[in-house]
Amino acid sequence: MALRHGKAHPEKVSFDKDGRPGADGSAAGWDAGGDDLTVPDDIHELEADIRAYHRERRAAGRRVFFRKLFLGSRFGITLPVLLAALFLAALYSIVMLVVASPRPQAPHSRALASPKVAPGRVGGLLPKLQLHDSQGAGTPLRSLRPAVLLLTPTGCTSCAEPIRSVATAAEHGRLTLTIIGTKTPDRPTGIAESLALIRSEPTGKLLRTYHVGSKPVTLLVRPDGVVSKVLAKLPGSSALDADVRALADSGPAR
Repeated sequence: MALRHGKAHPEKVSFDKDGRPGADGSAAGWDAGGDDLTVPDDIHELEADIRAYHRERRAAGRRVFFRKLFLGSRFGITLPVLLAALFLAALYSIVMLVVASPRPQAPHSRALASPKVAPGRVGGLLPKLQLHDSQGAGTPLRSLRPAVLLLTPTGCTSCAEPIRSVATAAEHGRLTLTIIGTKTPDRPTGIAESLALIRSEPTGKLLRTYHVGSKPVTLLVRPDGVVSKVLAKLPGSSALDADVRALADSGPAR
């Protein structure tokens, strides 16, 4: 085996199989094959080889770890397979729970009731009137059931906040708020069309029936068309949410 250092001439020294050189430096009965080992002047020249060496050591360590994990444990390969099966079963259960869980449905209208209370009062039906959209198309007022109606005075400057509160409660109850004025009311900023419809009742009879003055009045209409509450003043958000959700559970009027 020869050692080379920098540009110096290599010297040949032979070793036997136990690593002992001959007495005169000659072959001692064993030769490593004559391969030369070059020692560079700058150790940084071996940096790529050192990195490759460490990569191989890390890869070998990982192989040993996984071999012990999957084959060398007490349960052999059975434990990893069992854990994988349990994970897949849990994942399947979660997916089925999300997909199969019934989603809350919006309350549906029922046949129009025939209460003994006169129309326009709590416990009675809404007046028999027509609403109009911005294009002039008409809709029977009594067809809105169940419903959350907000009656707004013309030119109302303090209606934006009540509209937002009632629209939020209606959304929680999976209903759409209908904002009604003698003229087409303005839609407050931040209230999407999907959350609130804008309608007008040109005769003004609806607002007079429920005594709308300078502040809005909220009507809660059950699925059978009966007015369950007239709110001249809004309760707290939790109470309003409960009142709106109760519309879906209301039974027929007697």
